[in-house]
Amino acid sequence: MHTEGVPTKLQGSIDPTELMIQATLYVRVPFAGRIKITSISGSLKSASIKAVIDAVVAKGTAELSLDEGYLAIALGVTVRLVGSITLPKLRLWKF
Repeated sequence: MHTEGVPTKLQGSIDPTELMIQATLYVRVPFAGRIKITSISGSLKSASIKAVIDAVVAKGTAELSLDEGYLAIALGVTVRLVGSITLPKLRLWKF
């Protein structure tokens, strides 16, 4: 996924029958390359999954949720040397 010119990558696995997710969120930072900023895991059966981003190069939050049968991400993060990324809700994948 790309947000506001800043390449971000969500990589992981999903068990579609149990709605279990294990994923890692990365951001590409100038001069440093791809940096892991948080891990997200849990079940979407009862609620969304939230993660706090508290890395050396980034601070903020990420939230995975179900949105009308789609896996969606909401992202609010400030990345050093890049700036702020605000993503209210982006549909990523249809179940």
